[in-house]
Amino acid sequence: MEYYFQLQFVRFKRLLVASGVHPAIGILLILAGFLAGSYYLFYRVDWAAWIFMAIGLLVISQLGNKHRVEQLRWIFPAATLQRIRLLENGLAALPFALFLLGQRHIYFAAFFIISAPVLVFMRSPDRIGFIIPTPFKRFPFELPAGIRKAWWMPVIIIFLLVKGIQVHNYGLSLSAMILIALTVMSFYAYPEKVYYVWIHALTPKAFLKHKIRTAWIGLSILCLPVWMAICISFTDSIWVSSGILALGFVFLAFLILAKYSAYPHEMSIPQGLLVGLSLWFPPMLLFMVPVFYRQAIRQITPYLS
Repeated sequence: MEYYFQLQFVRFKRLLVASGVHPAIGILLILAGFLAGSYYLFYRVDWAAWIFMAIGLLVISQLGNKHRVEQLRWIFPAATLQRIRLLENGLAALPFALFLLGQRHIYFAAFFIISAPVLVFMRSPDRIGFIIPTPFKRFPFELPAGIRKAWWMPVIIIFLLVKGIQVHNYGLSLSAMILIALTVMSFYAYPEKVYYVWIHALTPKAFLKHKIRTAWIGLSILCLPVWMAICISFTDSIWVSSGILALGFVFLAFLILAKYSAYPHEMSIPQGLLVGLSLWFPPMLLFMVPVFYRQAIRQITPYLS
C-alpha cells in the first residue's frame, strides 16, 4: 500500500516537471490556488459552504470512478484496496474539511468528514437500466455525454435556485446559474481523441467557431430558464444577472480556445494557471484570448489540413 502512494506521488511530480514547473513550486501554487479560490468563494457568496462542500464531494467521488476501482481491484486484495480507498478519500477530504473548520462551519465539516469514508462503500454501476434523456440528441459528444455524467447536478441547481427564491437570497439563486456555467465548462476541459477533430471537413478557424457556437447553444438551453427565473424574482438585479450570464459565455469560449491551444495534450500547469487568473481577473481575457486563439489554430491545423 505504501508503494502505491509513493508511486502516485512520483507520477504527480513527473506531471509537474512535464508541465515545465518544479515540483515544489507546483505544489505551492496548487495550495495557493486552492486557498485563494476558497477565500474568494466565501467572500463573494452567502451560501458558499454548500457550494464548497458540493465541490469537495464531487472531487472525492471522482476517486471512486468505476473503471479506476476495477483496475485497482485487479492489483490489490480486497482488504488492501479498501484501506487504499479510505486513505485516498481521507487525504482528498482533509483540505476541504480543514478550510470549513477554519471558516467555523463545524457541521458542514463534520458531515464532510463522515461522507468521505462512506463514499468508499458506494458503488456506481457501469450502466443504468434506462437512458437519461437530454435536449442534446443531435449535438456533438461533449454535451450529451457530459449531461449524463453529471446527472445529479440538476438536483443541486434546482435546490439552490428554489431555496434562494424562497428566502429571497439573490446570491444563492445566482450561484445556481454559475454552477450551470461551470458544469458546462467542465464538459470541454479535456481534449478529445484526434479522430473527433480529424473528421471535421473544416478549416481551423471554422472548427473553433463551430465548437464555440455549439457550446453556446448548449449553455443557452440550460442557463436561460434559470436566468429568467432569477430576473423575474429579483427584478432589481436584472443587469447584474445578465452581465454574469454574458461572462459565462465568454469564459466558455475562452476555455475551448485554451483546451485546443495545447491539443492533443492536456493543458500544462502554466496554461491552467493563466486560465485561472483570467477567470479570477476578467480584464486579462483581452490579452489571453488572442494568445490562446493563435496557439489553438497552430495546434489543430495538422489535424484539419
